[in-house]
Amino acid sequence: MAINLCRHDPKRFVPHVRAAYKEHELLKSGVGKKMNDLIAKLQAQAPLSPVKFDGQANDAVKQNNIAVIDKNEDKPT
Repeated sequence: MAINLCRHDPKRFVPHVRAAYKEHELLKSGVGKKMNDLIAKLQAQAPLSPVKFDGQANDAVKQNNIAVIDKNEDKPT
């Protein structure tokens, strides 16, 4: 849903990008050019058509996630 919302109205994600770069530990060091480049791309992007998800592909991903979780590994292989 978020992917399609971003495709439909990319500019709507600019405040969220700013908040992420301000608050997220891994992004704090990237404030500046990287953030500004991303915001510029979002503001310049024309709306795109929605992505249609394949039910069988989603089911396969869910099954894979269940298998990974069931292994209960500290670092998934």
